[in-house]
Amino acid sequence: MKNIYLVCTSNYYYENRIFDIHSKQNRDNVYYPYYQLREEWRRHGVALNTFDFAARDLARPSALLFVDVPANVGLLLSEFQDVPKYLILLETEVISAKGWDFNMHTRFVKIFTWRDDLVDNRRYFKINFPQTFPDDILFGLQNRKNFCTMIAGNKSSSHPLELYSERVRAIEWFERNHPEDFDLYGFGWNEDRFSPYLPSYALKYVKPLTRMMFPYFKSYRGRIENKQTALQQYQFAISYENARDIDGYITEKVFDCFLSGCVPIYWGPGNITTHIPGECFIDRRDFRNYEEMYSFLKGMDDETYRRYQESAQTFLRGPKAYPYSWQYFVATLIREIGV
Repeated sequence: MKNIYLVCTSNYYYENRIFDIHSKQNRDNVYYPYYQLREEWRRHGVALNTFDFAARDLARPSALLFVDVPANVGLLLSEFQDVPKYLILLETEVISAKGWDFNMHTRFVKIFTWRDDLVDNRRYFKINFPQTFPDDILFGLQNRKNFCTMIAGNKSSSHPLELYSERVRAIEWFERNHPEDFDLYGFGWNEDRFSPYLPSYALKYVKPLTRMMFPYFKSYRGRIENKQTALQQYQFAISYENARDIDGYITEKVFDCFLSGCVPIYWGPGNITTHIPGECFIDRRDFRNYEEMYSFLKGMDDETYRRYQESAQTFLRGPKAYPYSWQYFVATLIREIGV
């Protein structure tokens, strides 16, 4: 039996946790594509395990499959020079500059990426952040009691293409002008920025400190367990990618909205309409400022709103959505790496 090992950027995914669809860590079913990849290889007589299992197995790896580039990539490339290595490159240079070292890319047999300008079907192959599409979505404007939300982590970057700061500008605008129409969710905001590092009994002392040291966002409502369930309660969601104007970089942020029937206010790659029809979302770039955008949203009737939803559902059921499905993700890796 062949043994392929999945190399991840964090121990969080090891012990085969990335394949455990019943785990509490499997928020929004993000592990499902990897579970299906493992099952499909198993049917072909190939064992896929996380890299920590390599030390336990007696057999030399048949291949290493990297999901982005870990800190110790140089050591691994040297130690396994004779082993075929493949790379799934998902994070942008805004998040991980290490992954975009093109000299390092020559050490991999094949690289799978969303980046349109690299895909040549020889070394670089098209792959996207994989999604799971349901049979239907919740339609209509009337049943959505809340107006607008943002679900995002509080991060920062000095990269010129980052959109983290634009998220903050959107939050601050709503808090100043229409706080009743906006709710913020995610990790790292207000006192939640300390929750991974402090025991629960200490967190109650953190709130005053947070207010003194960091920007405090009154619209923050905490973390959520399931993004799609939360989005079903809202008419609109501010859905900005981590970076703008990087062709092909389309993540779950826009799909979470589509799958929830929530209309996204989207900002991402410059060529977004090459991949997703413009009728499916509201393009933030179409507005000069947030006041203009807000007026547009407030003036929308139910018929117009439903057209956005219907366009999104038509897209999800059509051929242009297939490259974003877990089925495409699995089929591409199986075909190009082999069995």
